[in-house]
Amino acid sequence: MEDNRIIECIERANYILGDLMAVTEKDEVLIVIDDQTDRRMANAMAGAAKSLGAEYGIYQMPVRGKDQATIFPKSLELGMDACTVFVGMTTGSGAAIYNNHLKELINQKKLREVSICLRSIDNFTRGGALADYEAVYADGEKLQAIWRGHKMAHITTPAGTDLYMEMNDMEPIIECGIARNPGDAMAWSDGEVSLGPVVDTTHGKLVIDGPICYYGCPTIPVELRIEKGRIVEVVGGDPKICTEIRRQIAEVKDSDNIAEIGLGLNPACLFNGDFEEEKKARGTCHIAMGNGYYYGQPARSTVHIDMVQYRPTVIFDEGTDQETLIVKDGKVVKVEGDPDHPWNHGRACPRLLACTQYINHPDRITKPLKRVGERGEGKWEEISWDEAYDTIEQKWTQLKEEYGPESVIFIQGTGRDIGGPISFLCYYYGSPNWTQLGLAG
Repeated sequence: MEDNRIIECIERANYILGDLMAVTEKDEVLIVIDDQTDRRMANAMAGAAKSLGAEYGIYQMPVRGKDQATIFPKSLELGMDACTVFVGMTTGSGAAIYNNHLKELINQKKLREVSICLRSIDNFTRGGALADYEAVYADGEKLQAIWRGHKMAHITTPAGTDLYMEMNDMEPIIECGIARNPGDAMAWSDGEVSLGPVVDTTHGKLVIDGPICYYGCPTIPVELRIEKGRIVEVVGGDPKICTEIRRQIAEVKDSDNIAEIGLGLNPACLFNGDFEEEKKARGTCHIAMGNGYYYGQPARSTVHIDMVQYRPTVIFDEGTDQETLIVKDGKVVKVEGDPDHPWNHGRACPRLLACTQYINHPDRITKPLKRVGERGEGKWEEISWDEAYDTIEQKWTQLKEEYGPESVIFIQGTGRDIGGPISFLCYYYGSPNWTQLGLAG
């Protein structure tokens, strides 16, 4: 089964470089890995670049410890100066986008960039990687328009976060999986809008109950006290993580700086304990400590560490006539049509207008369930995504071996964006039976 994952990697790599980054024969693609990178992903990206006619090269850099995660070899920085597309795929070292020289090149519109750092093959091919990125990007543009011009943010969570910050006057940054022009940046998988606070303005209590970059999921939520934009006390929580954060603050310059607030937008992201996956999930918020150069701050720390909070409520300019509720308790509070859309001009069908009801419904299934009783008894148990995928693969292999691939028919309903993947899956399985029931109006 493991070897078959290259099929998924190739399909996603072609989608990333061909569709989302618009790579052509005029581009120079630099792919950066380390010795922990899954080469199936890197080779798929190289193959996609070659198929698009672009020049490409793969550069392997040393694994950096988390305290030096944004430092690149000088030879790599020279290579960055010559490329037009930068693909960061280091797995043991930190997010490439927070390297200061790379940010300078992006600001100068010398290249476009995708960060696939600290990500596994599951991040690359499943969960948030399967979202409709045109739709996710459109949501990013809407959130950016709502966010633009607001100055103050107040973030609260059921776990206890009560944090205030003044946001800087930069344009809110869209990272929603599309980077087609010089100066654009994206991640993979993706789906967030973010901004940096004004230095020295963040204050209050931050309680992290979701995964933390490098440190994992806290067994007990970690509480931090923030004053004048800095972490001044690690109050308590998961003992191991608290010890590491205290050591980091003591040893790494500016790692106590509050660098970013980001809001997740990707509805396909999994809640699987992986910070890269969860921080992009719709309804989450992440606060970062460390390097804020990407967000216009002078702090040039060698770390940038995202910390995920669940079920946030985020209010901009609270108590003023500009007060705007962005998200409440981690849930979408309102859905509207797009008045600029050329087809419907903002008119929305009843299903769209009611989508907050099924998104937030308590009976909505959000994790795989496996039947444990007889059919019809309604007895189920929750299983992991890995077990679910393994079960599907084993059953499909059994059917193919016993009855032949033609025993399976692949059926899809309304077309939209699933037609290609369904037909590719049918072709790969070897079945000649594919049908579409027709498009709804």
